[in-house]
Amino acid sequence: MSFASDLLSQARHLSKLEPRRPKQSSIRRSVSDAYYSVFHLLVEEGGQLLFSGATVKKDVRDLASRSFGHGQMKEVFTNIARQNRNIQNHKFNKYFPGPIPFEIREIAIIFIELQKARHDADYNTAVNHKRNRALDAIEKAEFVFSHWNSLKVNNQAAATNLVGLLLFPERNK
Repeated sequence: MSFASDLLSQARHLSKLEPRRPKQSSIRRSVSDAYYSVFHLLVEEGGQLLFSGATVKKDVRDLASRSFGHGQMKEVFTNIARQNRNIQNHKFNKYFPGPIPFEIREIAIIFIELQKARHDADYNTAVNHKRNRALDAIEKAEFVFSHWNSLKVNNQAAATNLVGLLLFPERNK
């Protein structure tokens, strides 16, 4: 099982840990783990897409994986989420011929939502979080896993181009 899948499993576990009165630490950590599962899914899968093959050493993939940044990923996903889904945008033409694929738009929107939820869970101690917040974050993370798998199988070129944009965001400005 991958680290990303482990994080998603941990988020599920923490969301159900205390059946009657969940601790804030469990709910908040569950939300955070749901976000990090998505982040690490994209990092792990991205490293494999961009740096696969027998001649590429694991050290190179690991180094590339550490180059992904939360802020730069949010910036790319924000730009993607803002695009009209039915219109081809010149900014992304070289990466996605035609309209941006549905799965990429959904991943972008959910990534942004999960990142905001994680910031809120980790830093906003004034709010008392409920279990449904964690369950919602987990469901969204599961959607990203599903959309990613669909994209990888049905449009590997778009998946690879997305990873390239996430790793080298200055190229899409």
